[in-house]
Amino acid sequence: MYSTLRDYRFNRDIDDIRGSAVYGPGDEKLGKIDDVIFDSDNGQIRYVVVDTGGWLSSRRFLVPPEELQPSTVHEKDFNVNMTKAQIERFPALDEKVLDDKQKFEDYDRQYRSSWIVEPTTRKQPATNTRLSSFQNHIVQNRSTICEPRVRKVS
Repeated sequence: MYSTLRDYRFNRDIDDIRGSAVYGPGDEKLGKIDDVIFDSDNGQIRYVVVDTGGWLSSRRFLVPPEELQPSTVHEKDFNVNMTKAQIERFPALDEKVLDDKQKFEDYDRQYRSSWIVEPTTRKQPATNTRLSSFQNHIVQNRSTICEPRVRKVS
C-alpha cells in the first residue's frame, strides 16, 4: 500500500523538504514540494509531489526521488532535469490509485516512462543528503505516519 504525509508534521528537529522549491534547466521554477508518496510497508519514498502554483492545469506532478538533486544556486531547494513543456505531458495525478497496490503500480509504470531522459543529457546524481535524511525520518516514523486517520462522519 502507498501513502502520503498529507498534514503529518515532524518535530522541529527534522529538516522537512516540503515547501522547498523545485527548479528545471535554466533555473526555471517548476513549483514547490507539496507532499511525498511512500511505500507504507517500508517507508521508502516513491515520489515527491510538486505543486506547480497554477502554471499547469493539473497543478501537481510527481518527481521520482532519484531525479531530485540539490540546487547549487538556491539553498534548501532542488533541481530536476525536466522543463515545463516536458512536465505538461505527464499523466494527471489521481490520488485514488494509492488505495490499490495494483492500480498504483500500473500508474507508476506509466508515469516513470514519462521520465525517460536522453542518456547524453543525464548528469551523474549528486549526493542528496537532505533527501536521504528526510527519507530516514519517514522510515523511522512510518508506524505513526500510517496510523489510521480519524475521519469525521457528517
